[in-house]
Amino acid sequence: MSKYKLLFTFLLTCLACLAYGQTTVPSKKDSTLPYFIIEKIELIGNKKTKPHIIFRELTLKEGDTLRWAKKDSVLARNQANVFNTNLFTIVEVKLAYPNAPKATLKVQMEERWYLFPIPLFELSDRNFNEWWTVYGRDISRTNYGLRFRKDNFRGRRETLGFIAQFGFTQRFGVAYDIPYLTKNQKLGMTITAGFGQNRAISYATQENKLAFVKNEQGNARERWDATLIFNYRPAFYAFHSFSVGFQNIWVADTVIKLNPNYYPNAQNKLRYINIGYTFRYDKRDAVAYALRGHILKFSMNYLGFLSEYSLRQFETTLAWGQYFPLSTNKKWYWDYQLVGQFSYNQTPNFARTLAMGYGEQLMRGYELYVIPAQASAIAKQTLKWRLYSGIRKLKAIPIKQFQRIPIALYSTLYTDVGYAHDGYFTVNNTLQNKFLYGIGTGLDIVTYYNSVIRLNYALNRIGQARFYINFTTDL
Repeated sequence: MSKYKLLFTFLLTCLACLAYGQTTVPSKKDSTLPYFIIEKIELIGNKKTKPHIIFRELTLKEGDTLRWAKKDSVLARNQANVFNTNLFTIVEVKLAYPNAPKATLKVQMEERWYLFPIPLFELSDRNFNEWWTVYGRDISRTNYGLRFRKDNFRGRRETLGFIAQFGFTQRFGVAYDIPYLTKNQKLGMTITAGFGQNRAISYATQENKLAFVKNEQGNARERWDATLIFNYRPAFYAFHSFSVGFQNIWVADTVIKLNPNYYPNAQNKLRYINIGYTFRYDKRDAVAYALRGHILKFSMNYLGFLSEYSLRQFETTLAWGQYFPLSTNKKWYWDYQLVGQFSYNQTPNFARTLAMGYGEQLMRGYELYVIPAQASAIAKQTLKWRLYSGIRKLKAIPIKQFQRIPIALYSTLYTDVGYAHDGYFTVNNTLQNKFLYGIGTGLDIVTYYNSVIRLNYALNRIGQARFYINFTTDL
């Protein structure tokens, strides 16, 4: 399938996306009130969270005028803004107007549990399906240890985290995120640093699956890294990030013997400085599982600067997603996402090659495969039908923040199409430079602390029909 046919598929997908609008008709009881004046804003339930953190998310201020015709949409947007801080399990924004047209805006919240000194146990592979099917549920391919994370540190939405990880991948790191450094709450900063080592690493792809080598005499790879990020948020939904980082990586000679193109010029060491910029415009109702709204993401990175190493690489990614309700009874929804990535490097190397198969660059039906590419694009669309949505309360749980269990179930039908262009790693691989598609049906489960579990049955281009389990969000 040519690249022009893929472009034509993308254009058809984009043209199919029609905006959906909905108006609210005021009741006879309240239609005589054309507007309200926000006399007071009352916060309820923020025992640890500082008020200015919540006020930062509200589009309404004391003294503002709110027209009745826009009341429902404005309240829903403010409720979504506060909920998407990920500080609260429940948020409800209401108006009380005993002295109309003067009104009180009430923001009622239930705070999350913010301290997580929890044991760590996770898979080292890209997803559950790869670990279960390709690597035969090998328990040695798991990571364990301790992860400490303090969310909403000092009540200012800061996050402090430490990790001590052992097993297949050993990792020790620290991270501190400060969302607001300035009084106007527009500038923030994130600092991370860490050390990692592996006894076994992937050195190539064979039949579009990762091939691993283990160093019996020591580590196969060691890595030091540090990153400084400045975050700028000039408006409610626009986020800018400027980053600078340093990577120092070493691999065993065995890796280079198996794949001389693992690093540029058959080197076994790689050091580089990474300069990056990311922009995100996110106006979705819920970040973890959106049902309405849209998101735009763009990033670009340059890796290099150290002349003794041959890495000179430019990378960029672009993603767009839109989400629509299709019925007034809040049962049917439809969404689509377009994601693409591109990289340029005069000296190709396997370690820094982009690939389809990771994160949002994953097509449903291809969970078992990694597709190296210098450029790739994916178009996804999903039809959802809500089967159930509610909150169960278990008083037997001693911690209040875990007693309320939100559960939502969605039945899905979906189609994914994509294309991966590769000019260097086609030997022993067959999925590059071809039009790819995946179709299927599934069940999405949305529950505790924005957790999303996806149970999918998909058919792909090569005729494989399988059941998959994923724990990922869309974008």
